[in-house]
Amino acid sequence: MGASLPAIARWIETTPRGVSWLGFFYGGNIAGAVFGCLLAGFYLLRIHDMATATYVAATINGAVALTGLVLAAMTRHRAPDAVAAQDLAVRAPGSWAVYVAIAASGLCALGAEVIWTRLLSLLLGGTVYTFSIILAVFLLGLGIGSSVGSFLSRGTARPRIALGCCQMLLTAAIAWTAYMLADSLPYWPIDPSLSRSPWFIFQLDLVRCIWAVLPAACLWARVFRWRSPQ
Repeated sequence: MGASLPAIARWIETTPRGVSWLGFFYGGNIAGAVFGCLLAGFYLLRIHDMATATYVAATINGAVALTGLVLAAMTRHRAPDAVAAQDLAVRAPGSWAVYVAIAASGLCALGAEVIWTRLLSLLLGGTVYTFSIILAVFLLGLGIGSSVGSFLSRGTARPRIALGCCQMLLTAAIAWTAYMLADSLPYWPIDPSLSRSPWFIFQLDLVRCIWAVLPAACLWARVFRWRSPQ
């Protein structure tokens, strides 16, 4: 799964407009991940079992592989100009700082996802449905942020400034999530146990997850889009 995006990235040109397509590809991948997360959690595991869910995932991946091979056979390969490729491959000075910032941001993102999942499970219930909702909302934020960031990055002259601004906004977004989980969501004047409708509980859990987690997830994806070391 991790090798899919770099393989697709080899198809695009390393220009501001070309690189922005990488974010759209990533957003499309995330959209499928959100659908798969909800499909597995609310249908396949509920109606069938883990083996069936695994077989469905393997079948879908096999279909995607065959489709990719067919498209590759139908697409004519065009070798890039050697001089142009050499010029585009030059690394900008001081790019190591960008890589360090991205690594630290990714560390915080995955750590926060684990912590927030544990905290929300205490609030919403430790079920597979709760985990599916939390993961779907986090992935949805990544998809939204990646798509918006890809669009904005086409006209960004100084992406490092944008990267720093995203990190500063992330500080506020993480604080927002911490406050929501500790001092706001547990005290909402709504008692889900009063309703017998699973659909009502699902909507309420979804709204609470979006309200708390979505802002930070969107910003983390925009960090990915504005990482270009220019």
